[in-house]
Amino acid sequence: MDIRLFAAGIWVRSVLYSWFSRATTKVEATQQAVPSATQFPHVVDVIPGKLKVKLFLHDLQVHNEIIPCWTYLTDGLITHKQKEIMFTLRRGPDQRPEDYPRQFFTLFGDFFRFAEQGRLVDVGDPTLFTEEGFCGRKEFRGIGYVEPVSLPGVETGESPLLAGILLMNDEAMIAARLGLTRVAALLGKHFSYYPFPPWSDLDRQPMVSLASMENSLLARASRVPVRGCISRCSSA
Repeated sequence: MDIRLFAAGIWVRSVLYSWFSRATTKVEATQQAVPSATQFPHVVDVIPGKLKVKLFLHDLQVHNEIIPCWTYLTDGLITHKQKEIMFTLRRGPDQRPEDYPRQFFTLFGDFFRFAEQGRLVDVGDPTLFTEEGFCGRKEFRGIGYVEPVSLPGVETGESPLLAGILLMNDEAMIAARLGLTRVAALLGKHFSYYPFPPWSDLDRQPMVSLASMENSLLARASRVPVRGCISRCSSA
């Protein structure tokens, strides 16, 4: 998978090395052997001896709705001073518990390689995908990192933690150019969950387009990127 990491104004292109390809092959072989009665939490050894991912099956109650979810939680990124990453995905009505997307394991493995090289992400940073998208869908163009929240049924431990949310279409570029806060706020408004919903929904619609933002005040403002936040100063 090719992805681009945007942090502190730096773009980085990922190229998977042969050793990682071998590790991925081992993970995929393990995943195919997972029976339909998968026990949760379920642990996948993504990079043997270096990176594991624990997968939780749980529900979120939002207003009067019960939202079934999977949450992925890394274990091993902190070895290279990268905060562990949790990612919560809404489970579709026709998806069984064992139907969790396997592509996230490859993505987390890529994050581990970035961390080994000192390329870290934190709150407010986006990771941008190439035009091929993610999970076989071109509309998924990135992940934004936000402060994690406690979720019932998910044990996160004591390690420093980030939460990731999927960005669709122009949302990823808007997050890179104008900051993630704008997109997160629109998600919160759409789902009536503030400051933003902690889950990602594969079937949702994009919240905003780049064209609609081109003439906005935010687009004309000067921006100074700072780790974990973005400060904007109005131009004179």
